[in-house]
Amino acid sequence: MRTQREVRSLTADEERRLRAHIEGNALRAEQTHAWHPVRAQAIIETFLGSGLRISELAALTCGDLLLGRGESALIVRRGKGGKRRVVGIGPALKRRLRVFLDAKAAKGEAVAPTAPLFASERGGRRLHRSAVWRVVKGAFAAVGVRAVPYALRHTHARRLLASGADLAEVQAQLGHASLATTGIYVKPTLEERVAAVTKMEADGSSGSKGQSPFRQQKKPFVADRLAKARRTPDRNARIVADFDPS
Repeated sequence: MRTQREVRSLTADEERRLRAHIEGNALRAEQTHAWHPVRAQAIIETFLGSGLRISELAALTCGDLLLGRGESALIVRRGKGGKRRVVGIGPALKRRLRVFLDAKAAKGEAVAPTAPLFASERGGRRLHRSAVWRVVKGAFAAVGVRAVPYALRHTHARRLLASGADLAEVQAQLGHASLATTGIYVKPTLEERVAAVTKMEADGSSGSKGQSPFRQQKKPFVADRLAKARRTPDRNARIVADFDPS
């Protein structure tokens, strides 16, 4: 039987650190007229605020942004399977993208409807999806987030559900062909399940509150050794073999 995959989204703390990092870099870049940090902030905020796939974000043109009065959306012209959809965005991302368009124009980049939203500084061509991937991975590494860039899309989906959106709304937003695919976001994450069990124990609903039958050890627990081994799998055999329980 095939196990349903568990998606990895950012924790609230990871998201907070990521946003603080990209905002700080962008503010410093304004003083030095650097462009990459400004573009990186717009890319990551667009992911978090829209849930786009990497290929969809890389393909955006300036004309795909609906940011005028009474508008607040992005047009995905060729999503997965070649399907077109309109993705809703909130006021915060709308303001961010309006400012980004002004910054592009001030820099001398093309802002015509057919011009790429996120362009390379060499030739003005749209950023390749691999370049977008590197932008996100670099930001993740800077703040210690161990996840793939798709975690931003998953984070958007989970936040939508937490805010009260139903599965059909999330399905339309993400461009899923099947509601069953969207259902992966209903499955609680490991972090959520650990938090639930921790709360259960804190409420006194599990086990005795008396003295634990297991004494605290002065040396590292076996579990700590195994956790370290998981982080460096090539050293698994040597670490376990060298373990001295005495």
